[in-house]
Amino acid sequence: MGSMNYFALFLKKTLRFLLKPLSFVPALLVMIMIFGFSAQPADESGDLSIEVTERIVHTINYRLHMNWSPEEQVHYVEKAEFYVRKLAHFSEYCLLAITLAIPLYVYGVRGGWLFLLTILLCFVYACSDEYHQSFISGRSPQLRDVLIDTAGGLLGTLLSHPFLVLGRKTIFAPLSLEKERRIRKAYEKSRERAEYQPSHESRERAKYRPSHRAHGTARPSDSEYNERTPEKRYPHRPYDAPDVAEHHDAERRKPEGGSHDGPNSNDGPTRQL
Repeated sequence: MGSMNYFALFLKKTLRFLLKPLSFVPALLVMIMIFGFSAQPADESGDLSIEVTERIVHTINYRLHMNWSPEEQVHYVEKAEFYVRKLAHFSEYCLLAITLAIPLYVYGVRGGWLFLLTILLCFVYACSDEYHQSFISGRSPQLRDVLIDTAGGLLGTLLSHPFLVLGRKTIFAPLSLEKERRIRKAYEKSRERAEYQPSHESRERAKYRPSHRAHGTARPSDSEYNERTPEKRYPHRPYDAPDVAEHHDAERRKPEGGSHDGPNSNDGPTRQL
C-alpha cells in the first residue's frame, strides 16, 4: 500500500512538472493574435472592422425582424463601426487577462498579487502594442486604447478567479498536492511542539524547584529533584519548604516509643505519646 502511495505521488509530481510550463501556451497564443491585428495597416484593419460590423447589423436585422432598408443598414454600420473596434480591443485584453491568470495561479500566485500582476501585465502589453502600432502605416498610438485595453484586462481578471478555483477543485483536483502539504505541515507542527514544549511532568517539577540562584547555591541534579518532588512523596500535603519535608521524614523514621538510635536521631522533635 505504501509503495502505491509513493508511485501515485511520483506520477502526480511528474505530470505537474510537465504540464505547468504548458499553462503559458494560451497566453502566448492570445499575444500573437493581438500582435497580428496590430501589424495590419490602417486600411486593412478598417475593412476588417467594417466587415464584422456589417455581419452584426445583418444578423440583428434578420433575427429580430427589423426590416431595415439597405440605406438604414449602411447608416447603422457607420455608427456602430467605432464601438465594434473598441469592443474588439476590450475583448482581446479580457481574454488575455484570463489566459495570463492561469499560469500565475498554477505557479502559486494568489489573492491580491494575482490581481495586480495580471492587470500590470495587461497594461504593459497594451503599451507595447500601441508602441508597435506607431511603426504601422496609417496607425498611431492612442492613450484611450491603452485605457480600454486595461479595462478589459481588469474584467478578465475578475472573471478568471471563480473559474480557476472551480478548475482546481474539479478538473485539476487529481494533480493537486494540497493533501500532502496539509499532512506534512501537521507533522512538522507536531515535531516542533515535541521539541520546544516541555512535558507535563517537567512543568510540574519546575514549580517546586528551589531558587538556587537567589541563594547562590549549586543547581541540584534531576535525580535530587525526583527524590524531593512533593507530589510523589507527599501527595496529601502542600509543599512548603525543604525543611518541612525533612521534618516529615524524621517523624516517619521514629519508633513508636518516641526515642531511637541512629544517625538521624536529632532530626526534628520527639513524638509525644
